[in-house]
Amino acid sequence: MDNQEMAELLAAILPTRRRPVAVRYASNGREPGERLTACEGLLRASAGETIRLSARRLSCPLGAVRLGLVAPNSPADQAMPGRLELAREPQTCSVTEPGALDPAPPFSAPQGQRIVMAPLGSAAAELVVFICTMAEAARLMAWASGMTGAAPRITMEGATCHRAIALPLSTGKPNVTLLSRLARETRGYAFDEILVTLPYARCVEMLAEHRRTRQPALSPKPMPQGAI
Repeated sequence: MDNQEMAELLAAILPTRRRPVAVRYASNGREPGERLTACEGLLRASAGETIRLSARRLSCPLGAVRLGLVAPNSPADQAMPGRLELAREPQTCSVTEPGALDPAPPFSAPQGQRIVMAPLGSAAAELVVFICTMAEAARLMAWASGMTGAAPRITMEGATCHRAIALPLSTGKPNVTLLSRLARETRGYAFDEILVTLPYARCVEMLAEHRRTRQPALSPKPMPQGAI
Protein backbone atom coordinates (compact mmCIF):
# COMPACT_ATOMS: atom_id res chain seq x y z
CA MET A 1 0.00 0.00 0.00
CA ASP A 2 1.52 3.33 -1.05
CA ASN A 3 1.02 6.65 0.71
CA GLN A 4 -1.47 7.99 -1.82
CA GLU A 5 -3.64 4.89 -1.49
CA MET A 6 -3.48 5.17 2.29
CA ALA A 7 -4.57 8.81 2.18
CA GLU A 8 -7.52 8.00 -0.08
CA LEU A 9 -8.65 5.07 2.07
CA LEU A 10 -8.42 7.06 5.28
CA ALA A 11 -10.43 9.90 3.74
CA ALA A 12 -13.13 7.45 2.68
CA ILE A 13 -13.23 5.49 5.95
CA LEU A 14 -12.74 8.29 8.47
CA PRO A 15 -13.08 11.77 6.95
CA THR A 16 -11.57 14.50 9.12
CA ARG A 17 -11.73 18.28 9.02
CA ARG A 18 -8.08 18.60 8.00
CA ARG A 19 -5.83 16.37 5.90
CA PRO A 20 -3.66 13.91 7.85
CA VAL A 21 0.02 14.88 8.00
CA ALA A 22 2.91 12.56 7.15
CA VAL A 23 5.90 13.14 9.45
CA ARG A 24 9.42 11.78 9.18
CA TYR A 25 13.05 12.70 9.77
CA ALA A 26 15.32 13.22 6.74
CA SER A 27 18.80 14.52 6.03
CA ASN A 28 18.11 16.70 3.00
CA GLY A 29 15.53 18.95 1.38
CA ARG A 30 14.92 22.68 1.02
CA GLU A 31 13.75 24.54 4.11
CA PRO A 32 11.29 27.46 4.27
CA GLY A 33 12.68 30.98 4.29
CA GLU A 34 10.94 31.92 7.53
CA ARG A 35 11.35 30.34 10.94
CA LEU A 36 8.41 28.25 12.19
CA THR A 37 7.35 26.21 15.17
CA ALA A 38 6.55 22.52 14.74
CA CYS A 39 2.94 23.36 15.69
CA GLU A 40 2.73 25.80 12.77
CA GLY A 41 4.41 23.28 10.50
CA LEU A 42 1.74 20.66 11.18
CA LEU A 43 -1.04 23.11 10.34
CA ARG A 44 0.62 24.24 7.13
CA ALA A 45 1.32 20.66 6.08
CA SER A 46 -2.34 19.77 6.62
CA ALA A 47 -3.19 22.64 4.27
CA GLY A 48 -0.99 21.22 1.51
CA GLU A 49 2.57 22.46 2.09
CA THR A 50 5.71 20.39 2.57
CA ILE A 51 7.62 21.76 5.56
CA ARG A 52 11.23 20.87 6.40
CA LEU A 53 12.63 22.18 9.66
CA SER A 54 16.12 21.94 11.09
CA ALA A 55 17.14 23.43 14.44
CA ARG A 56 18.10 26.59 12.52
CA ARG A 57 14.57 27.01 11.16
CA LEU A 58 12.65 26.09 14.31
CA SER A 59 11.53 29.24 16.09
CA CYS A 60 10.62 27.35 19.28
CA PRO A 61 13.67 26.53 21.44
CA LEU A 62 11.81 23.91 23.45
CA GLY A 63 10.66 22.22 20.24
CA ALA A 64 14.21 22.05 18.92
CA VAL A 65 15.26 20.14 22.05
CA ARG A 66 12.20 17.91 22.31
CA LEU A 67 12.39 16.96 18.64
CA GLY A 68 16.00 15.92 19.16
CA LEU A 69 17.49 18.53 16.84
CA VAL A 70 19.42 20.28 19.61
CA ALA A 71 21.01 18.59 22.63
CA PRO A 72 19.47 19.80 25.93
CA ASN A 73 21.56 22.37 27.81
CA SER A 74 24.11 22.46 24.98
CA PRO A 75 25.60 25.80 23.85
CA ALA A 76 23.19 25.76 20.90
CA ASP A 77 20.25 25.23 23.29
CA GLN A 78 21.37 27.99 25.66
CA ALA A 79 21.83 30.43 22.79
CA MET A 80 18.40 29.95 21.17
CA PRO A 81 16.28 33.15 21.14
CA GLY A 82 13.27 33.13 23.45
CA ARG A 83 14.46 30.28 25.63
CA LEU A 84 13.95 32.09 28.94
CA GLU A 85 10.53 33.41 27.96
CA LEU A 86 9.41 29.93 26.95
CA ALA A 87 10.58 28.48 30.25
CA ARG A 88 7.81 30.44 31.97
CA GLU A 89 5.09 28.97 29.74
CA PRO A 90 3.35 25.79 31.04
CA GLN A 91 3.89 23.09 28.43
CA THR A 92 1.75 20.33 29.91
CA CYS A 93 -1.98 19.77 30.13
CA SER A 94 -1.62 19.10 33.86
CA VAL A 95 1.48 20.65 35.36
CA THR A 96 2.62 18.38 38.17
CA GLU A 97 5.74 20.26 39.23
CA PRO A 98 5.67 24.06 39.41
CA GLY A 99 8.42 25.60 37.33
CA ALA A 100 9.22 22.39 35.44
CA LEU A 101 10.00 23.25 31.83
CA ASP A 102 9.19 19.79 30.50
CA PRO A 103 9.31 16.58 32.57
CA ALA A 104 9.40 14.29 29.53
CA PRO A 105 12.77 12.74 28.62
CA PRO A 106 14.39 14.22 25.50
CA PHE A 107 14.29 12.43 22.18
CA SER A 108 17.52 12.20 20.19
CA ALA A 109 17.31 12.38 16.39
CA PRO A 110 20.23 11.26 14.19
CA GLN A 111 22.79 14.01 13.74
CA GLY A 112 22.15 16.32 10.81
CA GLN A 113 18.50 15.38 10.49
CA ARG A 114 15.55 17.69 10.00
CA ILE A 115 11.88 17.05 10.48
CA VAL A 116 9.68 16.82 7.38
CA MET A 117 5.89 17.36 7.45
CA ALA A 118 3.69 17.00 4.39
CA PRO A 119 0.12 16.04 3.46
CA LEU A 120 -0.29 12.29 3.71
CA GLY A 121 -0.08 10.86 0.22
CA SER A 122 2.59 13.25 -1.01
CA ALA A 123 5.60 12.05 1.00
CA ALA A 124 7.04 9.12 2.91
CA ALA A 125 6.03 8.86 6.56
CA GLU A 126 7.13 7.41 9.87
CA LEU A 127 4.13 8.89 11.68
CA VAL A 128 0.67 10.09 10.68
CA VAL A 129 -0.66 13.07 12.65
CA PHE A 130 -4.38 13.84 12.57
CA ILE A 131 -5.54 17.35 13.48
CA CYS A 132 -9.09 16.51 14.41
CA THR A 133 -12.09 17.13 16.62
CA MET A 134 -12.77 15.17 19.80
CA ALA A 135 -15.43 13.11 18.01
CA GLU A 136 -13.04 12.24 15.18
CA ALA A 137 -10.31 11.41 17.70
CA ALA A 138 -12.63 9.07 19.63
CA ARG A 139 -13.48 7.09 16.48
CA LEU A 140 -9.87 7.01 15.37
CA MET A 141 -8.51 5.78 18.71
CA ALA A 142 -11.27 3.17 19.02
CA TRP A 143 -10.28 1.88 15.60
CA ALA A 144 -6.57 1.89 16.47
CA SER A 145 -7.01 0.19 19.86
CA GLY A 146 -9.29 -2.42 18.32
CA MET A 147 -6.26 -3.81 16.52
CA THR A 148 -4.68 -4.90 19.83
CA GLY A 149 -7.69 -5.18 22.12
CA ALA A 150 -5.90 -3.00 24.70
CA ALA A 151 -6.80 0.55 25.64
CA PRO A 152 -4.09 3.01 24.58
CA ARG A 153 -1.91 4.61 27.27
CA ILE A 154 -1.90 8.35 26.67
CA THR A 155 0.99 10.55 27.81
CA MET A 156 -0.10 14.06 28.76
CA GLU A 157 3.25 15.43 29.93
CA GLY A 158 5.59 17.36 27.71
CA ALA A 159 5.63 19.94 24.96
CA THR A 160 3.09 19.58 22.16
CA CYS A 161 5.70 18.49 19.60
CA HIS A 162 7.13 15.96 22.05
CA ARG A 163 3.74 14.32 22.63
CA ALA A 164 2.68 14.49 18.98
CA ILE A 165 5.96 13.52 17.26
CA ALA A 166 8.99 12.53 19.36
CA LEU A 167 7.18 10.28 21.83
CA PRO A 168 5.16 8.20 19.31
CA LEU A 169 8.28 7.88 17.14
CA SER A 170 10.46 6.65 20.01
CA THR A 171 7.85 4.28 21.51
CA GLY A 172 6.08 3.11 18.35
CA LYS A 173 2.73 3.73 20.06
CA PRO A 174 -0.19 6.10 19.38
CA ASN A 175 -0.71 9.22 21.44
CA VAL A 176 -3.30 11.96 21.86
CA THR A 177 -2.24 15.56 22.38
CA LEU A 178 -4.55 18.23 23.78
CA LEU A 179 -2.11 21.01 22.80
CA SER A 180 -0.53 23.52 25.14
CA ARG A 181 -2.15 26.91 25.68
CA LEU A 182 0.62 28.52 23.65
CA ALA A 183 0.07 26.24 20.65
CA ARG A 184 -3.71 26.51 20.78
CA GLU A 185 -3.97 30.28 21.18
CA THR A 186 -1.16 31.52 18.95
CA ARG A 187 -0.66 28.98 16.16
CA GLY A 188 -4.10 28.91 14.51
CA TYR A 189 -5.70 25.75 15.88
CA ALA A 190 -9.47 25.75 16.31
CA PHE A 191 -10.81 25.65 19.87
CA ASP A 192 -12.11 22.09 19.44
CA GLU A 193 -9.06 20.54 17.72
CA ILE A 194 -6.63 18.05 19.21
CA LEU A 195 -3.86 15.89 17.75
CA VAL A 196 -3.90 12.12 17.32
CA THR A 197 -0.64 10.50 16.23
CA LEU A 198 -0.36 6.97 14.86
CA PRO A 199 2.81 5.18 13.75
CA TYR A 200 2.71 4.66 10.00
CA ALA A 201 2.95 0.89 10.42
CA ARG A 202 -0.15 0.93 12.63
CA CYS A 203 -2.10 2.78 9.93
CA VAL A 204 -1.09 0.14 7.39
CA GLU A 205 -2.29 -2.63 9.73
CA MET A 206 -5.57 -0.83 10.44
CA LEU A 207 -6.38 -0.35 6.77
CA ALA A 208 -5.43 -3.94 5.89
CA GLU A 209 -7.72 -5.24 8.63
CA HIS A 210 -10.51 -2.92 7.50
CA ARG A 211 -10.24 -4.27 3.97
CA ARG A 212 -10.20 -7.86 5.20
CA THR A 213 -13.30 -7.50 7.39
CA ARG A 214 -15.09 -5.06 5.04
CA GLN A 215 -16.21 -2.85 7.91
CA PRO A 216 -18.33 0.22 7.11
CA ALA A 217 -16.92 3.74 7.09
CA LEU A 218 -16.43 5.42 10.46
CA SER A 219 -18.05 8.72 9.53
CA PRO A 220 -20.21 10.26 12.27
CA LYS A 221 -23.88 9.31 12.51
CA PRO A 222 -26.59 11.88 13.32
CA MET A 223 -27.25 12.04 17.06
CA PRO A 224 -30.83 11.17 18.08
CA GLN A 225 -32.97 14.18 18.95
CA GLY A 226 -32.76 15.00 22.64
CA ALA A 227 -29.56 13.01 23.19
CA ILE A 228 -26.81 14.63 25.23
